[in-house]
Amino acid sequence: MTDPELLRKHIEQYIQITDAEFEQFIVNFHHRKIKKKDFLLREGDICKYEAFVTKGCFRIYYSDEKGDAQIL
Repeated sequence: MTDPELLRKHIEQYIQITDAEFEQFIVNFHHRKIKKKDFLLREGDICKYEAFVTKGCFRIYYSDEKGDAQIL
C-alpha cells in the first residue's frame, strides 16, 4: 500500500471522502523520510505542518527543569 493510500484509509475511518476531494487534499502533502535519531521538530521551532507516519514511530518528549526527558 502506498503512502497516499495509507493516509486515505486512515481518513476514511472518520469521514467519507470522494476521489476529487482526496486529490485536492493530497497535493498539500510532501513525502519526507526522517532518519533514526533525527528530529522532526526541535525546541523553539515553530511547527508549520502536520505529520502522518506510515512506517516506524516517533518519540515525543520534553525536558523538565531537572533536565530529565518526560515522554508523552
